[in-house]
Formats: sequence, C-alpha cells, structure tokens
Amino acid sequence: MQLSQKNIDDIIEVVRLAGSKEILPIFPNLLPEQISKKSKQNPRDLVTIADHAAEKFIQTEIGKILPQAHLVGEESVAENPKLLDLIGTSDVCV
Repeated sequence: MQLSQKNIDDIIEVVRLAGSKEILPIFPNLLPEQISKKSKQNPRDLVTIADHAAEKFIQTEIGKILPQAHLVGEESVAENPKLLDLIGTSDVCV
C-alpha cells in the first residue's frame, strides 16, 4: 500500500507529539528504577519508562491513522523479535 502525503504528515506529527508529550517531560527527571537493561547480551542497551510511553503513544495514534498497519517498535521487538518478520511481508508496516 502506498501511503498518502497526508498519512506521512500525520505520522510525522505523531512522532513529534510523542517526543513533546511522552519523552521530554519524563526523560530529564528519570529515577534509577525507571531505567532498565533491555537485554542481557548488551548491558549498555537501556530502556526507560519514557521509551515505553512514547512507543505506546505512537502505536495508539498511528493505529488511528492506519488501522490496517502492523506496528514494529524498538521496545516491542526487544520483547518479541518475531515482530521483525512483519517487515516486508505486511501491506503496511510502520
């Protein structure tokens, strides 16, 4: 499926909003317990509650714009690597 320019513009706006609503208010004030290691293989690969909040926001909002899309986010893939299989096999994958 070819995305329209409006779809692309809407997705860009969702990402901007995720930054301003979910990341910027949280990230500067993170507590140590709000940061965790994403994987045992790479102890420097960290994830925060801001990361999870932003991804959830993006998934929810893009789901409203493109309900047929499969959403493949960094934190979701860390929890379920099989989501990567959707890339290239789905009609719409964001």
